[in-house]
Amino acid sequence: MKLQTKTEHPYVEINSEICNGSPVVAGTRIRVVDMAIEYEYMN
Repeated sequence: MKLQTKTEHPYVEINSEICNGSPVVAGTRIRVVDMAIEYEYMN
């Protein structure tokens, strides 16, 4: 059963079956928090 939560951003989705419900980039398993950490590391 796919439970998906609507978010304010079209490229972010929250699905309880993917990464324990963490926000991810739509269609991937890349967590938003991982992208933010990588961004901070680059600067």
